[in-house]
Amino acid sequence: NNYFIGGKRMGLFWGTLLILIDLNVGAGGFRIDLVPDIIGWILISDGVENIFSRDSKRNEFLRVIHGMEVMAVIQILIGIAGGSDYQNPEFIYRLYEGLRVAKALAWIFVLGIILKEFKLLELENEKFWNASSLKKTFSFFSITSICASLLLPLCIYSNRLWGFCATALLVGISAILFLIDLYQACKYWKEDHED
Repeated sequence: NNYFIGGKRMGLFWGTLLILIDLNVGAGGFRIDLVPDIIGWILISDGVENIFSRDSKRNEFLRVIHGMEVMAVIQILIGIAGGSDYQNPEFIYRLYEGLRVAKALAWIFVLGIILKEFKLLELENEKFWNASSLKKTFSFFSITSICASLLLPLCIYSNRLWGFCATALLVGISAILFLIDLYQACKYWKEDHED
């Protein structure tokens, strides 16, 4: 119960942080994430189970999260097998890249649904858990991330280093703002549910 700071009740925050940390190592087509997304999804699963323990949508959330865990494992296996190398057979490389993009978009979608329900839970309990501010920073982060997924490849292929740096900086700032608000929201929720 006491992994990281705050235990399982902070799982939503810690899981999100670990998914955002993307440290890949490898050579040639072999690539592995030093902080696998599967760990982040397990923590998010624990956080959702705690926050929505009395919510009818809890099982729906958990089914979708378990689906994301399966996608994360498949991506790890393809990365280990060398599927991240563009020189590999086209099908395997496209599968790896497609899975990476699908996983990122699904992650934003899943987190959006969870945070929307979190806001409803806050209103229902007549508490302040920072959900309004969290929704704004999440929207900003989502928009910048989706734009970056379209702009970064263009910046790389057209050798526009300034465009790459500006886009990466904007995504970084939006991610930090979102993480600060998510931490605050989880902390307020945890304080209200201390035994």
